[in-house]
Amino acid sequence: MSGVELMRLFVLIFSLFFFSCSYFDKHEDEDTINSIESIKVKRDFYVSLIGTNPRAITTRCDGLTFIGLYDAFGRKINIYDYEYPNGKWNRDIEPCYPDHSRSEISAEGIFGMLHSMLTRKDRAALDRFTGFLEANGFRAGAGPVEYTGMLHLLPLINKVRDWTGRSFSKSNVPSLTREPTDVSKEEFPPISGYRGNVIADYLYLRGRVNGYLLGYELEILEKLCSEVPQNPIYHALYHRFTDGDQSRAIDILSGDEFPKYALPEKSLPLFDWSDAPSAILYIYTVAIIEGR
Repeated sequence: MSGVELMRLFVLIFSLFFFSCSYFDKHEDEDTINSIESIKVKRDFYVSLIGTNPRAITTRCDGLTFIGLYDAFGRKINIYDYEYPNGKWNRDIEPCYPDHSRSEISAEGIFGMLHSMLTRKDRAALDRFTGFLEANGFRAGAGPVEYTGMLHLLPLINKVRDWTGRSFSKSNVPSLTREPTDVSKEEFPPISGYRGNVIADYLYLRGRVNGYLLGYELEILEKLCSEVPQNPIYHALYHRFTDGDQSRAIDILSGDEFPKYALPEKSLPLFDWSDAPSAILYIYTVAIIEGR
C-alpha cells in the first residue's frame, strides 16, 4: 500500500471515529434534554391538577411549609392567608396549637415562607416579620423555644430580606469550588428522615441567596445522598451546587412512582418525609434542577 493510500485510509478512519463520537455525544445530550423536558411537562401537569388549592393535599398543621414551596415554585396562591396583620405567621390557617401541634410555628414553616417571599421579592412582608420577631424576643410564636426561637436563623432571614427586590446575577457569585473543611462526612450523625429534609430546605435557601454552598454544607448533602439514595431532593441539591450533573435526580423523577396523568401518592417513602405531599416535593425538586 502506497503512502498516499495509507494517508487516505488514516483520514477515513479518523473521520469515522470523529463522526461516531459526535453522533453519540449529540444523542446523549438530546436524551438529557428530553429527560429534563419530560419531568418539566409532568411538573406542569401536577400544577394544573393542584391549581390554587394545594391545601387539599397538605396535612393539617403543616400548611405553611408546603404552601410556601408551592407558591415559590409551582403557582402563586394567597399565601398571606397564613400571616397575621402584625407580621406573625401561623403554621396553618386553622388553629393547631396546642391541641394538634407542639408550637404555633416551626422552622420548616418559616423556610417555606422565606422561599415564597424570596420568589415574590416581598421585602415589606419580611420587614413585618422581622419587626414581629424583634418585638417578641425573637420568638415566632407560642410553644417551646426549640421550635419557635428564631435568633439562630436571623442571619438567614435578614439575608433573604436583603435579597428581595434584587435580580440574581451569576457574575456576583463566588466560585462553586469547595472550601476546605476539617469535618469528615463520616463524623456526622445520621441526619435522614424529616430532619434531613428540613436541613436540605435550609441549605437550599442559603444557596439561593448566596449562589453557592460551603464545603461542610456539601459534605452534609453527600451524607444525605448516601443515607437516603432514593430521595431526589438531596441529589438535585448536591449537584446543583457542584458539577451540575442532574442525571440521578432526573432518573428518580422519571420513575413509575410519579405518574404522567395523575398526582403521585400523597406521601411516597422515597422522600423519607412522612405526611409530606409528594406532588409538591416533586415540583420543588424540579425547581432545584432548574436552578430557580
